[in-house]
Amino acid sequence: MSRKLIAGLFRSIIPIVLLACLLALAAAPALGLSVSNAAMVGNVNPGQTYTHTMTVTIDSGDEATDVSVYVAGLQQSLDGGYQLLDASQDTSQYSARQFVTVDKAAFHLEPGGSEDVTATVRVPQDVGDGGRYAMIHIVTTPVVTGGVASAVDVPVYLTVNNSQLIHTGQITGVASGEITSGQPINILTSFRSTGNHHFKVKGEVTVTNDQGQNLDTMTTPVTASSILPGMVRELGVSFIPSVVLAAGTYTVGSKVMLEDGTLLDESSTNF
Repeated sequence: MSRKLIAGLFRSIIPIVLLACLLALAAAPALGLSVSNAAMVGNVNPGQTYTHTMTVTIDSGDEATDVSVYVAGLQQSLDGGYQLLDASQDTSQYSARQFVTVDKAAFHLEPGGSEDVTATVRVPQDVGDGGRYAMIHIVTTPVVTGGVASAVDVPVYLTVNNSQLIHTGQITGVASGEITSGQPINILTSFRSTGNHHFKVKGEVTVTNDQGQNLDTMTTPVTASSILPGMVRELGVSFIPSVVLAAGTYTVGSKVMLEDGTLLDESSTNF
């Protein structure tokens, strides 16, 4: 299975800059379905049109299959995974779904066969600032009854050139899990992006007692994938007390920062 992402060229020769985080998040095919150039990520200009060609292939040992292709809206789960949205659900101002079309909605592949699919992006003149996002979903429908379907998702991440990119966010909640003597305490920080462009974050959590003594400081690494505008990401740590905790009130302080350490927000809770 090939999941190699190769930067293509838009029609105006603007190169697509691949994001490494998309490699980990692209859906894993169940069989031999593979898609070259399986990410469409780059800078765009208002009023311009761009194209991106992908090649869809199945292995010679696979059964013949029909393949469907469509453009969906894009959102993320709390762990950063991709979720597809249909037109009725895709209401975000940062959606690129309506900008993107594909030159074929369906085709047939014999074992070892391949087919080129070209996506076209028509950027509105009044597109605005920040990023625009969508997903091209490529899925098989095995001709043989009982065959296993396979899919590849091609992320579309567009950044509007010469626009203001806003990377801001807010902690919407800090929660500690069940408190059981001798067991780690799970602490979750929920963070919502309030910006207009994707970015990665890292976190820091401190636990102090009612005398203000710092019992531990834990960090969460930079997120593997960027957070899209409006999406919520959960950052988790486990607090393992070095001593038995006495009865009392403990404070959990949480910070969320950009990769360079710039503070985005901080909040606290008690247990």
